[in-house]
Amino acid sequence: MKRNASFEKPVSASEPHVTDNSTIDKRRKLEHVERKKSRSQSISMSIFVVFVMIITVMIILRVMKSSAPKPQFMFIQEGTIENSINTEALFIRDEMILKSPDNGYLKPVIQAGNRVAFGQTAASVMKEGSDENLVTLKNYEKQIAELRNELMLDGKGPGAKEIYDEANEDISAQIDIIRRDVLNGVFAGSAINKSSIEIAMQRRESRLVSIDFKDSRLDELKRRKQQLEDKLEIIAGHITIQTPGIVSYSIDGLEEVLIPPDSDKLSIDEYKEYLKNTSKESTIGKYLETDDAALKVITGIYQHIAVSLPASQDSDFAEETIHTLNVPDKGVVIDGCKVVRKLVQGDDVLVIFKTDRQLSRFSDYRTIGVSLSTSVTRGSRIPYSAIFEISDDGKNGKIMIVINGYARKLNVNIVVHDSDYAIIEASEETDAKMLQNGYLVKNPSSVEEGENLGT
Repeated sequence: MKRNASFEKPVSASEPHVTDNSTIDKRRKLEHVERKKSRSQSISMSIFVVFVMIITVMIILRVMKSSAPKPQFMFIQEGTIENSINTEALFIRDEMILKSPDNGYLKPVIQAGNRVAFGQTAASVMKEGSDENLVTLKNYEKQIAELRNELMLDGKGPGAKEIYDEANEDISAQIDIIRRDVLNGVFAGSAINKSSIEIAMQRRESRLVSIDFKDSRLDELKRRKQQLEDKLEIIAGHITIQTPGIVSYSIDGLEEVLIPPDSDKLSIDEYKEYLKNTSKESTIGKYLETDDAALKVITGIYQHIAVSLPASQDSDFAEETIHTLNVPDKGVVIDGCKVVRKLVQGDDVLVIFKTDRQLSRFSDYRTIGVSLSTSVTRGSRIPYSAIFEISDDGKNGKIMIVINGYARKLNVNIVVHDSDYAIIEASEETDAKMLQNGYLVKNPSSVEEGENLGT
């Protein structure tokens, strides 16, 4: 056994180290492979991210290009621009005051703005009854007004909507004035504006009386109201027309002061004083005492309209010339206005017109804002927004026109302009022909000079 043992191979001390080195090499190879794989994945991911970014940029550029405003074109043609000035008009008319025959509340029979004939009853004065009966009467009137409005909204009552729309225009205009005055801290005209709103509402109700809504509920309310009035015997008297004309229930105290013959003596200072101190009041539904002013009748067929203008803008208002006054708040015009007087005082000019138009429409008004055309300029007219690089003095600029299919800038002189349009002329005489029926780019920011527009 010992001899056999002597032939056993001794264990070398270095063998464990050989095994450890082999393991380390394998581990290193594995780590190298993993790093290479990770680096490859990183590179692939980077390439993918760059690719996505490129695609995103291309999409954004395409979207921006498709959403950019497209050029709009128009031919340059001859047109006109009216220079206008806003001022306040003062109405001067032949007016007659009719007084209350007794104490009581005024109730119109003829609506304001209508023509009346001699001997016709224009209004009644209602006796002052007990509070309870008056409350009942007012309640009937309120129910009638509310039901009329409901029926109008349902499309019933031919002509009712037009009456409501006209009244709403008047009321909205006064509300806008009140809002503007409040923002500016001006409260002096509040009473006048409040009265104007009341007049518009009362005028609306009086005009609706003649409309047949063909509704049994409304007819029943009217019948009950009339029964109560008859039962109470509240009519104290009637106001009968003595001279034919146009009736109005708006009283301002100037009816027998401002008369057409005196317009020849009217000064600019007096004109301004009348504008400043005019205060109208509606007599509809108001309690009147005997001989109080109840209504007025415009007896003349003409009315005079006084306006003030700067002396620098009166050249077109020679006597005997005919003009049109625009009333922006009402959306109407007063045409056929002939200049009958022109008075120059310092820097102001008083111009008085005479016309037979719109007496009924403005029978309740003593003053109103108007716009007058002071001059007319004719030439090549384009949208003012089509001009760019405008000089500080506003007299020069550039436009973009199309020549042989390419966009080109053209220097122009701005002769005159308003908020919408401009009359232009070429800065250089050699470019003048390009404006004649030239092809204008209306939105010049949408193109670059030299761009092929393919037109």
